[in-house]
Amino acid sequence: RHPSKVVSIGDAVEVMVLKVDKENEKISLGLKQAEPDPWETLEQRYPVGTELEGKVRNLTDFGAFVEVEEGIDGLVHISDMSWTKRVRHPKEIVKKGDTVKVLILDINQDRRRISLGIKQLQDNPWDELADRYAVGTETKAKVVRLLEHGAIVEVEDQVEGFVPAQQLSIPEMASAQEHFRNGEELDLTVIKMDPENRKIVLSAQEYFKAHPDELDAYVEAHPKRELTEEERAESEAARDDELDKELAAEDGND
Repeated sequence: RHPSKVVSIGDAVEVMVLKVDKENEKISLGLKQAEPDPWETLEQRYPVGTELEGKVRNLTDFGAFVEVEEGIDGLVHISDMSWTKRVRHPKEIVKKGDTVKVLILDINQDRRRISLGIKQLQDNPWDELADRYAVGTETKAKVVRLLEHGAIVEVEDQVEGFVPAQQLSIPEMASAQEHFRNGEELDLTVIKMDPENRKIVLSAQEYFKAHPDELDAYVEAHPKRELTEEERAESEAARDDELDKELAAEDGND
């Protein structure tokens, strides 16, 4: 913070002498050193499990810093933002300046770090999802990202699943991007549900085993096509997405 936000010209303040430099005729003073260290009592004031509201102060690639009290921020890691959505950047959930409800997960006084959570204020829905999307369940899902080895689909709001390339039921398909588009809806069957690792694997191939009369129209609707430059760029970016790699690591064959 800028000094003008802490003191004004003419203010009388209590300070501590930190250093005297006789040679250069300088004295270093400290404001915070004259006050009690708030970290020493932080765990008593905010025990693990405490719910509070704070303002989002900053966003990074790995999470959001939320103000716990003036001068003290805690981190909500992206893995603690949602039970179901695979968050790639915190801006998908919050923005700078937002007031959010968080839960104190951990306080490390020595390292001066506070871990906060947003998803922990909500019930874990995966047991319910496991019942709703048991193996063999037929469902419609929207394609949200296309990968070299399959498609990431949205089964319901903020719940994603993976359709391996070999389960997309397109003969001699080299790349899913050449046959499918983001936003289109597919008829699929759940072939694996893993609530512990938050993964759902689905298959068009299994769906068409139960509905063979629909297969020809499906294949005709997904001919091979040339990718646009924008789609090629998205494809390259998707190859480097660690969360997509993690989700796509499940091929549904075991």
